[in-house]
Amino acid sequence: MRSALVADERVRIHSGLEVTGLQAAGERIVGVQVHRRAGAPELAADELRADLVVDACGRASRAPTWLAALGYPEPPETIIDAQLGYATRLYELRARPDWKVLYAMGKPGKNPRGGVVYPVEGGRHIVTLVGYGGVFPPVDEAGFLEFAGALETPPCATSWSAPRPAPPSTATARPRTACATTSACAAGPTASSSSATPPAPSTPSTARA
Repeated sequence: MRSALVADERVRIHSGLEVTGLQAAGERIVGVQVHRRAGAPELAADELRADLVVDACGRASRAPTWLAALGYPEPPETIIDAQLGYATRLYELRARPDWKVLYAMGKPGKNPRGGVVYPVEGGRHIVTLVGYGGVFPPVDEAGFLEFAGALETPPCATSWSAPRPAPPSTATARPRTACATTSACAAGPTASSSSATPPAPSTPSTARA
């Protein structure tokens, strides 16, 4: 996709720039303010003009702050918290699996557990378990394996029959990190919306085996 964009003479890609704010003309956003980082190409001005400005910053979006700096009211937010948490460990599987990547999905309303297993360097497998609705995978060895054994995908049972922690084996759990926030931004007579997924307040816990 990037190659196709670069090949389009109508598209210009600027590297080494950081957006620091929005440029407005009347009730329209007409560009962005930028800061040139060290080593970046010189610019004729500290702003970039455009007919359409798209905020693609995701959870790190500063659009509400930038709009407030232009005098617009703080947009109302709606937060939906799925109470999702995950844990990750490295393992050496004693038996060679007959799959390359294993992805186990939960069953809504029945089993809120899921996970993914895929190979990494050194003959090891990285394992990430996930749970939602407050059902978080434990970070201790026994709890982690018990959680994995309760997944809905049948191959998980045999894959986890005798795994061996790969040194170093680290598990990190981050409960309540899957919040979806929607901000309804009113810019003059035209309403628009932006969405992001910032992490809710949580205290990560780490266990090392």
